[in-house]
Amino acid sequence: MANGTVVLYFSRFGKPLQTHHKVVLDLDAKAIARIKGYKFGGPYDPEHNYSAPLFFVPDDTLLLDEASRLGIRSPNDLYGGVVPYLFVKTKAITHGLVDRDAERPLGWSTAFAERVHEIVLSGYTVFSNRDAQMAARRMLARGPIRLKKPLSASGKDQTVVTSLNELDAVLEKVSADEMAAYGLVLEENLRHVRTLSVGEVAVGNLRISYYGTQRTVRDNEGRPVYGGSELVCVCAAVGRFSMRSRRRLRYTPPWRQQDDTMRLRGNSTISRHHAGTTMSLWESALTVGRDLVCSSLPGASVARAAPNSRHLRRSHGIHR
Repeated sequence: MANGTVVLYFSRFGKPLQTHHKVVLDLDAKAIARIKGYKFGGPYDPEHNYSAPLFFVPDDTLLLDEASRLGIRSPNDLYGGVVPYLFVKTKAITHGLVDRDAERPLGWSTAFAERVHEIVLSGYTVFSNRDAQMAARRMLARGPIRLKKPLSASGKDQTVVTSLNELDAVLEKVSADEMAAYGLVLEENLRHVRTLSVGEVAVGNLRISYYGTQRTVRDNEGRPVYGGSELVCVCAAVGRFSMRSRRRLRYTPPWRQQDDTMRLRGNSTISRHHAGTTMSLWESALTVGRDLVCSSLPGASVARAAPNSRHLRRSHGIHR
């Protein structure tokens, strides 16, 4: 008899999924059900009376109030993440604001950006056109800059600009509501880069840490986009890691330290500065240029990986 039910959940804040993303989400949920010894219940039905405990596999990072209504209290209740504000799930948290008077959404943490600034690209997060123009003036003196819409993934909605006129053309396409809620990221532009992935996935007693190299492909419009990663995975069991090779490894990565604010093992820096954040999986990207290595922090975005009790392979898209 099953001990619980794994259900799919489609957040009201999630973007419409393409067909292959829906297929992957469905496979994820079924694999998790097998690992946990639960039955697979399909999409969550709020009208249904579920007698057994539920484990949620959402299509996107959830807001705290949304998760609370579902009965999600800890990383043991979902495969994904929970954040207190929408912007926390995006790359907007990576950079600081242009000055103390800059526009910002409710819940913005200046301390977080200050803490990570040495390991990320030079740049700013802005929530108004005025702040975007101020940031661009500072950065264009050093060369081209890359604009990124925080909600977009797989390298999409990114534009390289070399002048304020080009910046203004991009800003015209960003609505006031979108700018105020999610902002815009301005970063120094890198060329000839290699991007590495590092992250961790946890389902029940199974924990997998991984690293790998991302690859870029062309989409249907000929644009370069994220095309999956070749990963090396390490399975954990009660504090002991073993690599499927000739060597046995005993390794405790720094991100597994207990956080002061949240009872979870994950990206403790995000949790500490954005109280209410919960993650059962997370991923960061390391961009390696000719003279530079930097991290692209993901907020609490959900990195999708099909879990398996022996190994993990992933070649589909993630939040970027």
